[in-house]
Order: sequence, then structure tokens, then C-alpha cells
Amino acid sequence: MENKKYNKEEIKRIFSEYRIHGDINISDEEYDLFCNAISNLPDDIADKIIKEVCFIILGTRKEDGKKTSACYLNLKSKDFEKKKGIIFLSAIVFDSNDDILNPLFPILHEIAHHIEGHIDIMSPEERKAAEDKADDLAFSWLGFKRK
Repeated sequence: MENKKYNKEEIKRIFSEYRIHGDINISDEEYDLFCNAISNLPDDIADKIIKEVCFIILGTRKEDGKKTSACYLNLKSKDFEKKKGIIFLSAIVFDSNDDILNPLFPILHEIAHHIEGHIDIMSPEERKAAEDKADDLAFSWLGFKRK
């Protein structure tokens, strides 16, 4: 039996609060791409990241197309006690249109790090293994198997 997934419109509703508070400072097109990436996750994984991860996303500004270089996040405006991780996505994620996996793959790759419980303090060998595991999981969510 295949896992149930949220559709893109449901994900847009779930993350609309982020846009209101400015934590996701991206164009409508970039927001659509971000929500499309999340809609590839099984709903139990999506529920986990919605509950545990704070997303801070800087894309291009809709009104002038310039890259957003920085943002301010007021920690008092969020309930960070319940969050376990922060995923920061810069405008570079939304820049590449080289293939069908961009920007879906980098977004899902970072989510995979959270799901796998990866930490920053690792040896180079452990870091390589963690990157490979995150790649494999992200590819699986997209329906691909890594070669």
C-alpha cells in the first residue's frame, strides 16, 4: 500500500502562516515549487517536519526580482520549544532550472537530514555517509533509486 501524501494545495494552506510572518520570503512561483517538494513526502513524514522543523526560506522578491540577502527572525514570535531543527534555504535553491529535480531535490535532501537525525559534529567519513543517506532518502521520496 502506498503512503498517503498531502496535495500541493493542502501544503500551501499549512505553510501560509510562514508567508504571513515573513519566514518564507519567496515569490509565488518559488512558494509553489517549495510546496510541490513537500507534497512528495509521505504524510507521516510531512506531519513530522511540520511539527519539528522551522523553515526559513529566502528566494527572490516578487516585486523587483532581486535576491533577498538577509532576514530577521524574532524568536519570541515562534514556539521554538517544540521545534527540533531549522532548515534554511537560500535563493540559490530556486536559481537552477537545469533539470526536473531542482529545487525539489535540495529541499527534500535537507528534510532527509532531519528525519535521519544527522548532527553537525561528524568525522569526514560520517559526513559522507550522512550525505549519501540523505540523497538516497530524497530520491526515494521522488520515486527514484540512486545509482
